[in-house]
Amino acid sequence: IVLTVGYDKASLESGNYQGEVKADFYGRIVPKHAHGSKNLDGHTASTRKITEAAMVLFEEIMDKTLLSRRIAIAACNVFREGCVPENRQYRQMSLFDLAEETRAESEKNEEKDEKERALQEAMVEIKKKFGKNAVVKVKNLSQGGTAIERNNQIGGHKA
Repeated sequence: IVLTVGYDKASLESGNYQGEVKADFYGRIVPKHAHGSKNLDGHTASTRKITEAAMVLFEEIMDKTLLSRRIAIAACNVFREGCVPENRQYRQMSLFDLAEETRAESEKNEEKDEKERALQEAMVEIKKKFGKNAVVKVKNLSQGGTAIERNNQIGGHKA
C-alpha cells in the first residue's frame, strides 16, 4: 500500500509550522507532502486487511496539525487471483509463542477471510442483478454522501 497526503496552504497561516515547505503545482508555498508505504503479510483480497494497513500507514505519516488537501492511495504488485505467483510464507517463531495458539489464530483469520470473501461475492452478485445502488454503505445515505449520485453518472456526468 502506498499513501501520499498533500497539505493545504492554509496550514501555514498560523505561523506555527516549522517543517519543510515546497511549491505546489500552482506555485503556492505549502507544507511538504507526507509519503509512505507498507507491505502486507502476503497476497490478499481482504478489504479488512487492506483497510487496516492503509489506516495504520495514515496514522504513521499524517501530521495531524496540518490541513490535508488531497490523499492518494495505491495498491502495488496487484495480481489477478489465478495469476498469483506461488510463494511460501514463513513466520519467525519466538521462544514465547505457543505453536497451537499461533495455528489457532491463523485458522481463525482464514475463517474470517472466507466469510469476507463470501460477503464480497454476494454483494457483487446483488449489484450485477439489481444495479450499483442496490447495496450502499449507511454513510452514503447521510447528508453529503455521494456514492448513490455518482453511481447514476456516466463518466462523471449526469446520465
